[in-house]
Amino acid sequence: FTAARTALNTIALTFSEPVTGSAILNSFTVTGASAVTNTAPSASTTVTLTTTGLTSTSGTPTVNYDAAIGNIADAAANEIATGGAVPASDQVKPTFTAARTALNTIALTFSEPINAPVNAGAWNVAGATVTGNTEVISGITMTLTTTGLTSTSSTPAVTYLAGSGDVFDSIGNEITDGASAVASDQVKPTFTAARTSSTNWVLTFSENVDAAAANENSAWTISGGHVVTAVTDPANTNTLTITAAASTGTTGGQTITYVASAGTVVDSSANEVADGATANASDQVKPTFTAARTSSTN
Repeated sequence: FTAARTALNTIALTFSEPVTGSAILNSFTVTGASAVTNTAPSASTTVTLTTTGLTSTSGTPTVNYDAAIGNIADAAANEIATGGAVPASDQVKPTFTAARTALNTIALTFSEPINAPVNAGAWNVAGATVTGNTEVISGITMTLTTTGLTSTSSTPAVTYLAGSGDVFDSIGNEITDGASAVASDQVKPTFTAARTSSTNWVLTFSENVDAAAANENSAWTISGGHVVTAVTDPANTNTLTITAAASTGTTGGQTITYVASAGTVVDSSANEVADGATANASDQVKPTFTAARTSSTN
């Protein structure tokens, strides 16, 4: 028989003539697999092995038969000989996972080393236009750059288009046309800041966030000597208010900084605001005025 891997834990055997036998656990062994089951052929030239324990889609493990356990034989009752040491050829198409790492950046991780040129037309991202990708030479990671995504919390599907693509493993197995992965959310929330009164600053986040509790005062610093005395819990919204004590003036320009070691501000996927993330506070305080009467007529 010959052997070909068609999936991570699937090996197709092809026999030189029709054979018949039973599905018996471990009547075949596969190097690196902890258990092997086989389909029961009935005057067939093919048997499918399902393995447990293989981790690489690019390996070519050796397949052996154990006549003391199995009973697969031809029409004349000639059983397969023990042994065989048949290497399973690699016919496994690479697969991939996807993760958003920034608003318009998606990192792909492949199941084995692949080769791929710069070719944005090979990929489709739901709700976006792919504008570029990194070239990959015997690597397992690729970065897609997109335009059009507006939410840092969405998880768009990434799809491979074989008609215009050219992503292959070292044997020449191409990714399946239409293969798709949902891009997980690994984007850290960002924020902008606005001073709204002499003692208040409002932060607006790129997506809804939450904190373990209110008054995580040590999680935020305000430049210019402003001492934080209160912080609201955003409670799955995109805003948070910081209050500082005895602050004077109403102009903006202060730098607001997040201190991750003292904070718990995360999005719905548990991505925390980056340690040291900053925003320059805009001035949104309306001017006020006072009045004084200086004479009987003025």
